[in-house]
Amino acid sequence: MDASVTTHTLGWIGTGRMGFPMAARLAKAGGKVIEFYPGQKLSKENPVGFSHSAPVELRAQVKEKLAKHGVMVVAYGVVGLPKNEAESRKVFEFAKDMGIRVINSEPSADAFDTIEKLVKEYDIKVGIHNHPKREKDPNYKHWDPNWVLDQVKARDKRIGSCADTGHWIRSGLKPTDCLKILEGRVVSSHLKDLGEKKHDVPFGTGGADISAVLAEFARQKMDGPVSIEYEHNWLNSVPEIAQSVAALSDRLAPEDFARHWMHHNFVEIDQQKMSKALGNFFTVREVQATLKPEVLRFFVMSSHYRGPINYSTDGLAQARAALERLYLALRDV
Repeated sequence: MDASVTTHTLGWIGTGRMGFPMAARLAKAGGKVIEFYPGQKLSKENPVGFSHSAPVELRAQVKEKLAKHGVMVVAYGVVGLPKNEAESRKVFEFAKDMGIRVINSEPSADAFDTIEKLVKEYDIKVGIHNHPKREKDPNYKHWDPNWVLDQVKARDKRIGSCADTGHWIRSGLKPTDCLKILEGRVVSSHLKDLGEKKHDVPFGTGGADISAVLAEFARQKMDGPVSIEYEHNWLNSVPEIAQSVAALSDRLAPEDFARHWMHHNFVEIDQQKMSKALGNFFTVREVQATLKPEVLRFFVMSSHYRGPINYSTDGLAQARAALERLYLALRDV
């Protein structure tokens, strides 16, 4: 879910199994941002895979679906970025079109020159993702934070690590040690906590030491998207994800919260720019006379700081309902 009030943006990863009904599911849980996974199906009725190869018309449908539920996509991956510039450019063009800030990938070493060129051209970050160590494939190096650092340390600062805490554990590594190795070069994260059986468990109940991971993010002033990746107990995972979100909120110290939040885009009224000239202008004091300040605060913070804020009765109702669900989740933890 969106956590613009913190130094990080928290969201879900929508995997191929979830498909695009996840937009409604995410909104129901109070979520506002998501990371796309290439190949997600639109729906059971329309099982078309959605990725950077999708035509403009299909992208428009997805944008409409996301806007309907107040969800913003902030990352895309894990997706291939080959040395071939024309092929990698397709991914960057897609990211630009969809408003994606970070592309997460596991490129080969010979692709980094191409990636750096496109990062500079599009001003979109690239996170080098890590899957578990492969005992039968010694050529697979992405699991090793030292290898990742060697690939990115002399390159543009917008190229760094997509820190997958769960896969580091599966590789026999301690997440906080890996983050320290990658000091200042973590641009995104797939946040997991794993139990003894190495599957997802609610944050704070496994071996990732989530509190220490968050503290390390804060110490390094990491400001990229942090995606909650939770695949265990798939059909009934929302309560466990809510528990994880509550655990994160509980573990974020006051100094980890942003002291200032600046919105850098238009405020809209029912998809139309707010302005005195249009006669649709009103003040915060006028709004607060009709609803609780915390609802308005949650509504505003649920918008991305570089995206428009669309003020509407439906949006406020969704914010009120989402806030109530969070309070309920916290009460039950």
